[in-house]
Amino acid sequence: MSKYAYCDICKKEISDPTRKPMVTFRKVLWVLVIIASLGIAAIAFIIVYANKPKHYCSTCFSKLRYTKEPIKTKEQEEKEITANLSSKEKVMRKTEKAKANRKPGTKKVLKLDDDDEEEDVEGDTFCEFCGEAISSSDKRCPYCHIKLD
Repeated sequence: MSKYAYCDICKKEISDPTRKPMVTFRKVLWVLVIIASLGIAAIAFIIVYANKPKHYCSTCFSKLRYTKEPIKTKEQEEKEITANLSSKEKVMRKTEKAKANRKPGTKKVLKLDDDDEEEDVEGDTFCEFCGEAISSSDKRCPYCHIKLD
């Protein structure tokens, strides 16, 4: 049975967890005890510190969450879904996301590479080849340069 460690703050799987870092007060306390005991407490410190469990992220030092199955991020899930799609289905998926993210009644401003003019894009017009938002009056897509019907 293997466990997978996941950091909720870094949003990634951690392969090498670390111990919780010692606060300054405890460091000073250990140094005073080691000096007072003429170094004998150093053996106790090594034993105590070596047996401390490693349950913290090595990047942000937050407590890790352990699971039995590997944790998939949204990017990995998206890659798995789009891996089996055709190029047309990928474009359709991209346009559906763009439509869902667009607020109703808003206009998107397009800056064309060739001209210094700006066009307002109204409605839900998207290129059927690359999935980018375009103006309904365009004869060519400004992104992929495909001739449109």
